[in-house]
Amino acid sequence: MDMITRLTQWLTQWHGWDKIRKSQADGLPETPFSVSIRPCGVCELERHCSILGDVIMRIRYSFLVEIRLEKSYGDKQTALENAEWMLQLQYWINQQGMGATAPRFGAGEQKEVIKAENGTMTTVDREGMAMYQLQITVECNQEYREEQYE
Repeated sequence: MDMITRLTQWLTQWHGWDKIRKSQADGLPETPFSVSIRPCGVCELERHCSILGDVIMRIRYSFLVEIRLEKSYGDKQTALENAEWMLQLQYWINQQGMGATAPRFGAGEQKEVIKAENGTMTTVDREGMAMYQLQITVECNQEYREEQYE
């Protein structure tokens, strides 16, 4: 199963996710209560090589989660509800990332780190929709064995 599918399936376990009606990878639908999870790159943090040619790399994967929710310009109550929803989602992701309940994306015994950061509203349009986004990062180990290179 690919990383975006696993990430999406994991997020659906949060009790607030029932607000979301449509989810897809790398493109946000025009409908309200929709989510897009976009890959935002991979960064190698560390590399350890054995004398046998095996490599263990510490990797950081970044994802942008875009969320379209209903919110009319000037609607203070919905703005407060959406802001609280975003904060609770980030809190849940970070809480899951501290324990053993988050999915594992890498290999090896080293602890994985999953974090949600920078949740914010980016735009409000005249049709009564607001765009929100947050970043999810996953730090994990990837193992590459000499026989995989052949």
